Parts: sequence; structure tokens; C-alpha cells
Amino acid sequence: QTAKSPSWIGELPDVVHGELAGWGQHGDITRQVLSLVLLRHDDEHPAVAEQFELVETWSEEVVAGIHTVRAAGEGALAQLLDLAFVGDVVALELAAWAGIDPGPTPVIAPSPAHAEAP
Repeated sequence: QTAKSPSWIGELPDVVHGELAGWGQHGDITRQVLSLVLLRHDDEHPAVAEQFELVETWSEEVVAGIHTVRAAGEGALAQLLDLAFVGDVVALELAAWAGIDPGPTPVIAPSPAHAEAP
């Protein structure tokens, strides 16, 4: 929402099973407009590390770019916070690059009708 740019998240192994099939089906489009960002940390299970490698290999032909971000810091909490911080900085940089105010997003701003919903 900060950069007002389409984005979504996925978790392994769900990305392997569900999302990659869709990307491959429309590779001529996704190759032009989508970049894949892989968030990695030191405590990954070996099976998860292997899945990351598969996702990277299978995605090379259907996305514009693949970017791996490795967490810095000592311990799981420090690495989680590092990845969250990097995500926020990237969103702010994207907003600045596009000349977009990273402030409130009117489309998701609370409205009186929204506040009254059950």
C-alpha cells in the first residue's frame, strides 16, 4: 500500500503448487511486469531451502527479475525485523521513484459505512 503498486505474498510450499502454474501460463505477460522477491533467513529448514531453489529455477523464464533478500542480524527475531524493515524501505523507495505520496491510501481508508459493518 505504501508504493500504491500491485503486490502480494506467498508462502512455501503453496507458491510451488498454486502460483507458479499461473505465472507459467501467462509468461509472456508476467515476464514484462512481475519481479519475484525471495525473503530468506538463516533458520530455514533444508526442505524449504530446496523449495526456494526450485522456485527460482522455475520462475526464471516467467518473471522480469528475481531478487533474493537475505536477513541480517543475530537470531530469529532480529532477522524477522530486518526483513520487515527492508520491505518498508523498498516500498518507500518505490513510492519516491514513482513520485507517489506514501501516506494514506484513500481506497482503503476507513469510512463511516466501514466502521458500522458487523
